[in-house]
Amino acid sequence: NNLIGGVYIALMDPYGLTLFSVEAWGTVFGVAATGFIVGGVLIARFGLGRNPIRTMLLVVAG
Repeated sequence: NNLIGGVYIALMDPYGLTLFSVEAWGTVFGVAATGFIVGGVLIARFGLGRNPIRTMLLVVAG
């Protein structure tokens, strides 16, 4: 959530477009959205296993 919030703030900032071009921002958001969708589908299909807290911590840490 912090990353997405930071990206939105950078976009609202008048200098946010100096970080990337408009096309690059579109690509970044497209890839991020696709990642969220694919991740949600994989978790819905396979779940997080017997110990979901451990699985989430391993994904975040590694």
